[in-house]
Amino acid sequence: DTIPDFILPSMDIDGITISQDDLKHQEIRVINFFASWCGPCKVEHPLLMDLADDGVDILGVDFQDNTDMAKDFLNTQGNPYLLTASDPGGTLGPSWGITSIPQTYVIDEDGQVLFHKSGRLNTEDVANRIQPLLASMKE
Repeated sequence: DTIPDFILPSMDIDGITISQDDLKHQEIRVINFFASWCGPCKVEHPLLMDLADDGVDILGVDFQDNTDMAKDFLNTQGNPYLLTASDPGGTLGPSWGITSIPQTYVIDEDGQVLFHKSGRLNTEDVANRIQPLLASMKE
C-alpha cells in the first residue's frame, strides 16, 4: 500500500503546508501520529527521541489535538520530529484508516508502506523492524 495523498498545515511555521512531496524532498521515511492527550504516545516518545538522535528524520502528525498543548508537550518532552503537521480535526483519519493513536509508518521513497504499527512502539519494533528497514534504504 502507498500512503494516501495529504496536505496539512505545519505546526511549526504559520502559513506553510506539509504534503507527501515534502516527505520525498526531505527524505523522510518515518511518519508518527501523536497527540498531547495520548497516554501511549507519551510512553513511546523516548523511542522516537532515540531515533531522532540517531539521525532519523520523522514527520509528526498532531492528531485531533489542541496545537498549543501539542507544542507544550514537545517543548517539555523534546521534539523528535523534523516536520510537524497539525491535524486538529483528524481529517487524515478516514483515508489512512486511523481510529486510534499512536500510529507509526515506515515508507520508502515512493510512499510505499514498509511497516505500520497501530499502537505504541516498543524497543523490539524499533530494533527489529524500523532500524533494519531504514538501514536497507540507505545502502
